[in-house]
Amino acid sequence: MSLSKRVQGILSKQDHLTSCAELVNSDLYDVRENPKGYISFQNALNELCVDVLVEKLNEAGGLEFDATVGKHYEFSGIPRLRSAMANFMNHFFDPVENVNLKDVSTILSCLIRNFALYY
Repeated sequence: MSLSKRVQGILSKQDHLTSCAELVNSDLYDVRENPKGYISFQNALNELCVDVLVEKLNEAGGLEFDATVGKHYEFSGIPRLRSAMANFMNHFFDPVENVNLKDVSTILSCLIRNFALYY
């Protein structure tokens, strides 16, 4: 399969964030082995302004957010969504045994699924 010239052009360019991530990841901090390395905050969760962010998101109306929406959860997904899915399946599919929260997993992408399988 061949890619269009437009796609080939896009793929040939490396964006700034990718190059910075490669630099940081090539020299990561370690307290003993590499104390002068980079400390990566790529997956850091900053909860200092969650209340302000939630207030702004809800200001326009139409959508309702709360502080749990932005949190990172285990690979199986946000408990509230998993619980809603279990309730939906129990209500509409009438299973022989009730579906519980622990029986449901939601995964956002193949990459996350691969990480779950790897670890």
